Amino acid sequence: EHHGVSAAAMTRLAETRPPQHQMCFRRVGLSGHGRSSTAAATFVVVATAGWVCGWEQPSRWALLGSPFIHSEWPARAKHKPTAGLSCCKHGLHVGKRIRWPIEGAVARAQGPILDSAIATALQDRSTASVDKPDLPETYVPQGFEGQAGLYFNKTSSFMRRFAAESQVVSSWANWYQAPWFLRQGDAMTIYAALFRKKDEVDYQRHLVEALDGGVVALDVVTAVASSPAPALSGDAPLVILVSGLGGGSQDSYVRNMAASLVSHGFAVASLNMRSCGKSPVKTPRLFSAYRGSTDDVRVAVQYVRRVLKGGTTIAGTSHIFLVGWSNGGTIVANTLAEQTTGTGYGHAGVWSAVDGGAALSQPHDMMRSTRNLEERLIPQRLLYNGKVTQSLIRQVLPHQKLFRHGPVPSWIDGAAPVHVDMDGCISGTTLRDVDEAVTRRVFGYASVDDYYRDASSFKRLPHIEVPFAMLSAADDPMSTGWIPEDEARFNPWLLLVYTKHGGHTGWIDNEQWGRSGWTEAFVSEFLSAIVAHRLTKN
Repeated sequence: EHHGVSAAAMTRLAETRPPQHQMCFRRVGLSGHGRSSTAAATFVVVATAGWVCGWEQPSRWALLGSPFIHSEWPARAKHKPTAGLSCCKHGLHVGKRIRWPIEGAVARAQGPILDSAIATALQDRSTASVDKPDLPETYVPQGFEGQAGLYFNKTSSFMRRFAAESQVVSSWANWYQAPWFLRQGDAMTIYAALFRKKDEVDYQRHLVEALDGGVVALDVVTAVASSPAPALSGDAPLVILVSGLGGGSQDSYVRNMAASLVSHGFAVASLNMRSCGKSPVKTPRLFSAYRGSTDDVRVAVQYVRRVLKGGTTIAGTSHIFLVGWSNGGTIVANTLAEQTTGTGYGHAGVWSAVDGGAALSQPHDMMRSTRNLEERLIPQRLLYNGKVTQSLIRQVLPHQKLFRHGPVPSWIDGAAPVHVDMDGCISGTTLRDVDEAVTRRVFGYASVDDYYRDASSFKRLPHIEVPFAMLSAADDPMSTGWIPEDEARFNPWLLLVYTKHGGHTGWIDNEQWGRSGWTEAFVSEFLSAIVAHRLTKN
């Protein structure tokens, strides 16, 4: 009411409640991800002074989730409260609160954010319609960046309807909940890698020739637990899975996602990047997070449409989606962006086009994630960085002769052949060592940092023009907690799902400690919604 807004009109904002009773002060600086410690200190000092001096507070408060201000304030206070918003550990509520000094501290700390949030809430209510239903309670309004929840462009009719009708992400009741003993990123990541169960999935391998004469291995799912899977030659929509760095079709999260998608009526294939998943290497070129890899994805999509689906008119327009994890998620995002920009090689119109996709645990900014892996000794540098590096070196060793016979072709057309440092690669102890010795040279980068900056997918998110969902966890130890919030709000084709827990490619279920069913259900639901939307539109 202080802002000229009735209590009824504030319902949208009042219902904004992060899970796990998180405080709603990300912009003020009272929670993590690099917010202002000065603002937090100002708020705490002023609020504490008010409590000690006896300023009036007719309602109950929770500061920083602590009950030390829950008691009624002394009756001797002289200042009369005014109506407005009160904050507690359960979120924002309409009621009474002290105009000062707390409001003044908040105002100084966050400026016009509160007014902007109120205006946004009113706009959300006014724009709701049949085509654009009310925003779900898990939607994160502007001004509350960094909270767990959904980030998307609320003017997008598809994303808004999906978010409102989703059985997985529309409510906190169905939101991801981590087991009590895995509510820490490293614990979740390591546990998932060691103890996640694997579904029984049968594949048929197809070797697909790439543009340079190399090959990628496409493993088509033929059966799950001895039950036949939908055939690629049929009408079922196809999902191509792209595993994390150095992984392949046999990884537990790939097999389990394949089984889940098959159960929802999808045909499924897993694309093994060069040297991964025991795929052969025939040319002196491996893979990166961007150049070369996006070309190989398009070649695989063309192979599916022209060969496995028969090259008919229907094959050129059938539904194909991409789903990737970690580095595979970066490849998927970059591939979808290049579908709009036309950069890279291997474009073939509808034959290489895909209809949407999803990425899980993708390192949106590779410069940030690499610094995180390099600067923290335990466990990032010793465990994650070292383990992945040694895995990559083992994959390269059988093919090192291809790189030792003088200069090798550059990925850039017309560029001079390049020399790779195979000895430096084999003796490397970090991902940066491998990327310096081989990756950045073959793919035409002046330095490793140039490669990381150019391959980062967040810079290409504005170019994506098909539905694309990104699932990230705040405690992902491979990343930094940074998410592309602005990009998700700007592009109507994007949906960003941000959970408090989940680790890196983890998200172990609270009730089944060997499964990641929540993420599998979300991906299946999202892709199914795209299919239904396109069929309705057509």
